[in-house]
Amino acid sequence: MAAATVGLSLKQARHALLRHSVRLPKQIRIDVLDIYCDQCRRTFDDVCDEPCIAATTAEHLRGGPIGERKKRAHHKHNCELLGCDPSGGSVADAG
Repeated sequence: MAAATVGLSLKQARHALLRHSVRLPKQIRIDVLDIYCDQCRRTFDDVCDEPCIAATTAEHLRGGPIGERKKRAHHKHNCELLGCDPSGGSVADAG
């Protein structure tokens, strides 16, 4: 068994949602288990009636306005590898 991502048109995606399969050129039939947006990775049911937010902006990936973002927790990454300065004694305490 293997999984593959196949680009579909809107018409093909709707057909695949109903039939759980899609036919490609040269009469190749593929069973469809899941249909999702390639850009935002949301299911087809969630995005079929609205434009994809990932196609217009990357706002859904950001942590909010720069002054209001939550700071990265030092115990969740390797400060030596990333070259950041762990201020406070939290890294030694977390280890």
